[in-house]
Amino acid sequence: MRKESDKILIVGGDRRFDAAEDVLKSKGYSVSRITDEKGAEKELNEADVLLLPLPYTADGVTVYQPDGKGPIPLSAVLRSLRPGKTVLCGKADAELRSAAEKNGAVLLDYNAEEDFAVKNAVPTAEGAIAIALDMLPVTLNGSRVLILGFGRIGRLLAAYLRGFGAAVTVAARKPSDLAFAEAYGYEGVPFSRLAEAVKEKEAIFNTVPAPVLTQEVLTGVSRDAVLIDLASKPGGIDRQAASVLGLNAVRALSLPGKTAPVSAGRYVAETVMRFLSGTEGDG
Repeated sequence: MRKESDKILIVGGDRRFDAAEDVLKSKGYSVSRITDEKGAEKELNEADVLLLPLPYTADGVTVYQPDGKGPIPLSAVLRSLRPGKTVLCGKADAELRSAAEKNGAVLLDYNAEEDFAVKNAVPTAEGAIAIALDMLPVTLNGSRVLILGFGRIGRLLAAYLRGFGAAVTVAARKPSDLAFAEAYGYEGVPFSRLAEAVKEKEAIFNTVPAPVLTQEVLTGVSRDAVLIDLASKPGGIDRQAASVLGLNAVRALSLPGKTAPVSAGRYVAETVMRFLSGTEGDG
């Protein structure tokens, strides 16, 4: 279990981490933040806990920080790892896990926590709907919409869209997901019928991180439809094919930090505090 007097250093991040910093400080934690390389080496070495963003990197070279501030090299973060240090991050990869293990640091991925993922799905779903409302020439009420995938985000999206009065169809691979979708009152279609399901839809939301909306499938999409890809890389829409076909396709990543940074930052802080109060054996 860590002590509240332990120094927490927030490394980079977007507006979510402004809010996370405020919450942690309000709860009595010793928190500071770096947003560029200046003085980073000293701060990183002295911190007991590093709080990295979600995702912790977008390019594999620097810490994720989309707001135009100076780059923070990942190499500086890796050099600071030592026994007794705790690293909290979003979407940890094999490189970071290996470096933490090699240097005796404790690595905890808050994005892998189910409660955090469910909470984070809320601003993602709301942000996706905001994009649709902005782009559609018609109301969501009465619109025919298709959601690909029925995980956390897909389930929230379906419920919210039905609340707007949309006719919701859910495409999923798992028979159990289709059964749940139909039990909730949505039309369920297997991916084998996707080429047919995309037809005559005003909006299509993808949550599947795999190439599901291929050129063949996209040929059936109405030119007036809006396609919103919420999936992490590589995404689910063949964007080149969509462009050639003249479709309105949008890649919408990291929506919580854009649409509801204060709420999303609070979710990060709550999960971090739970980790820090309950982690054993980390010095």
